[in-house]
Amino acid sequence: MKQLSEACSGLLPYGVIEDAVEGDLEALICVVEHYYSFTNYKCQRTGIDENGHRIYYIDPEHRRNVEFSLMKAVTKFKL
Repeated sequence: MKQLSEACSGLLPYGVIEDAVEGDLEALICVVEHYYSFTNYKCQRTGIDENGHRIYYIDPEHRRNVEFSLMKAVTKFKL
C-alpha cells in the first residue's frame, strides 16, 4: 500500500496504470487522486455572494461526474 501511495505523487508508474485498466480499485483511486488538482480546476465555477463579490467554488456534482468519467475511460483504455 505504501508503494501505491508513493505512486500517486509525481508520474504514475506503468504498473499502476496496468492495474487501473484491469479494474483494481486501489489503482483507480490512485489515478483519480493523481488528477485531483486538474479535476478541481476544470470543475471550478464562478458565483456572486450576498455582498456582490465574485467567488469561486468547486461544483461537487460536476466533479463526481468528471471522476466517474475518468474511471470509466481508464478501464476501457487499451495498453
